[in-house]
Amino acid sequence: MNIIKNLVLIGITTSLSRTLGFVRDVIIARMFGASDITDSFFISFKLINFLRKILIEGSFFQVFIPILSEYKKNKNINEIKDFLSCTIGLIMLLLIIITIIGILFSPTILKIFAPNINSNIKFNLTNKIFRIIFPYIIISTLSMLVSSVLNMWDNFIVPSLSLSFINIIIILFSIFSNKISNPPILSLAWSILIGNIFQLIYQLKYINDIDMIIIPTISLKNSGLKKLINNIWLALLSTSINQISMISNTIFTSFLPSGSISWMYYADKIIEFPSGIIISTLNTILLPYLSKSAINNDKNEYSKFLDIGLRLSILISLPITIILIVLSKLIIFSIFKYGKFSYFDALMTSQSLIAYSIGLIGIILVKILTPSFYSYQDNVTPLKISIITFIITQILNFIFITTLKHIGLSLSIGLSACFNSLLLYIYLIKNNLFKPKLGWKKFIYKIVISSINMLLILIIFIKILNYIKNNLIYRLLKLIFLIAIGIITYILSLKLFNFNINDII
Repeated sequence: MNIIKNLVLIGITTSLSRTLGFVRDVIIARMFGASDITDSFFISFKLINFLRKILIEGSFFQVFIPILSEYKKNKNINEIKDFLSCTIGLIMLLLIIITIIGILFSPTILKIFAPNINSNIKFNLTNKIFRIIFPYIIISTLSMLVSSVLNMWDNFIVPSLSLSFINIIIILFSIFSNKISNPPILSLAWSILIGNIFQLIYQLKYINDIDMIIIPTISLKNSGLKKLINNIWLALLSTSINQISMISNTIFTSFLPSGSISWMYYADKIIEFPSGIIISTLNTILLPYLSKSAINNDKNEYSKFLDIGLRLSILISLPITIILIVLSKLIIFSIFKYGKFSYFDALMTSQSLIAYSIGLIGIILVKILTPSFYSYQDNVTPLKISIITFIITQILNFIFITTLKHIGLSLSIGLSACFNSLLLYIYLIKNNLFKPKLGWKKFIYKIVISSINMLLILIIFIKILNYIKNNLIYRLLKLIFLIAIGIITYILSLKLFNFNINDII
């Protein structure tokens, strides 16, 4: 029951953070619309996030957490602190150097990754935003390090809740953007930096409570740090390939009509709302359990937790996919079509949302399956599969962009994620790293039939409600009602099959 309790609590706090993030994006859309100005912000933020995910989120932490888990089990508190001190010291030194280089050479970086910014005004604004945001990579890394330590000491709530601080700061800065900076879009850049500082400060109290406040040192003699350095290169290559695939989409979109980057950004944020909750909740709980099982060489326990993650992912993601596709236009028009966000912007964004939604299950499963390899400190397999997936993504980009424009780029991301997750799953099975529990056929049958029932009910009610007025209030009420009736239908259908969530756990 402990895992159920943790999943519920993490789900609630993550949902709060994601809801605030959702409100944040609605306010940004209303205040700034989709234009060259917002494109400048999203290009800058996307490039810096690209670097952060390559160096930190996707590679460093995938290797760091299993080693920290091993230390917690086999080492005393002083040895753990020494490992953390050396690790934080080295990673901070490298990030400070990277930040200085990034700020000094930002015009060159932008010309490489966004080559089709022809307007000097747009380029100068993008460059200014890029330089303001860049130092956030240091603060966010420290926050993630603190979160990882708290998670390892079974404190899942504080790190999850701390994410809300960033969104609250961005919301406040967006609302008062005209009074904070000129042009107002610069307020968003400052809010990201300040929000991450608040997130870090909030978590430090709880780190102090477990007596894990440490002073960073620069030393390469620590055995755990040496192991981390030896293992990180393959993870870095694997993550780089995944992120380069994402950044290639930014390069492609720089050749598309103005607003394309913003349309894809807002559609992506809709996708991130449910997928982020699912991924963050499951990975926060499952990754420490998977790492501990791998360290103990307990394959049965390892398979059990991975099986739970996969079933919960499919259970939740399939009905969400249907809702996002069927209600895509209503979702975008109800949430974003205000202020400077035009009818055309909303229409283009809804089309991108449909394309992203097709690959939602793959996007979620990749984030569940990939860390399972790092738990066994296997960095080679994700790298090989990432290379194959990267090639497939670029082929799809070239095929889709000429006819489908920004929709094609969104579609290529989703389809590639599905292909990636399939390869990861096949490898786990073939190498006896994962043995699915019994009952998968019945499980899939119940989920699919319940999803079809939900789809039919949604189609019926959409036709009925089309006769209702189409102003703002009615759109929102219609959206809420349709989502609610879809979820209720799905749950009731599962109940008819005697489905019980405890059977999965």
